[in-house]
Amino acid sequence: MNVVVFAAYAINSPHFETELDLAHTHADKGDHVTILTCSGELESCDPNPYHDAPRCAKCMGKRDCGLKLIPPSIVTEPFYRLTDEDRHELDQLQTQYDSHEALKKLTIGGFDIGFAVLSSLISKMRDPEVDLVTHALFKKLGISNITQANPAVVTTVQSAHELVTGDEIHITGVVGMTEVNDLTFTITVVDADEFSLDGIDSTAFGAYVSDGDAFLVITKTVSDVVQTNYILTFLN
Repeated sequence: MNVVVFAAYAINSPHFETELDLAHTHADKGDHVTILTCSGELESCDPNPYHDAPRCAKCMGKRDCGLKLIPPSIVTEPFYRLTDEDRHELDQLQTQYDSHEALKKLTIGGFDIGFAVLSSLISKMRDPEVDLVTHALFKKLGISNITQANPAVVTTVQSAHELVTGDEIHITGVVGMTEVNDLTFTITVVDADEFSLDGIDSTAFGAYVSDGDAFLVITKTVSDVVQTNYILTFLN
């Protein structure tokens, strides 16, 4: 028997451990087993919606440790294998919808990925009437500086960040002031390209050196989930 185990999210316990156990059990029975894994190619996924590099590394590290515990006869392959034609089709996908009914009609190759997208959004937002317009786009802002001050003030690469006071942002990838990495903050707008981190005194933090991104926290977007589910249809 040929058995394929989809084990993309190693960071999820006990799911990953269960997937390894199933693969091991089938291998012991003499079945030909293939495990499909991820190496951080997806722009967004359920356990790592902001595509944080450290979280990707943690997930892949756990994956590598787990794969060492199973029989060498089990084949490991990446599930992300898009052709140029696939990528072109992905770029052409409609990713903005104004109603649940319109999104549900989205199908690719006979698969109802619109339903899958809506399911992921509802699960993440814990809202059966999730607003598809509000969650249509994923705002990513580059960071050019963070002050050592009370409160810390972030300067964006973009000349107009278009944030509003009370928004939540998630920061990742900062070099120097690593204390702010992989954390979510409520912000107060200072001006067009600056905002402060409410309640954060960064005077004792390491000095900002370079890099970093600030993501507007909306948990999941229609665009991200449409593209992820498009890719996953090729596993069927």
